[in-house]
Amino acid sequence: TTMSKFLHLGLSLEEVIEATTFKPAKVLGKEDVIGTLKPGACGDIIVMKVEEGRFPLMDVVGEGRICRRRLTVVKVIKDGEIVVAFPT
Repeated sequence: TTMSKFLHLGLSLEEVIEATTFKPAKVLGKEDVIGTLKPGACGDIIVMKVEEGRFPLMDVVGEGRICRRRLTVVKVIKDGEIVVAFPT
């Protein structure tokens, strides 16, 4: 949902992915272990798809907006192994 909110606010898909993976890892000082697909990193990945349509987004006080694109999870990969796969 947070990633979809970033898309709605005008960030590109690339900016959304960086803001939710690499940048937090860098703040934690773990950019070589998490938030990256470099050799030797954890190998944890979420495969997502961008859906087009009309989707509600709510904020913490219950106010909502309608977004035109959202990200939904297709697969979760932990330590290089698929642990969850959702129908597409």
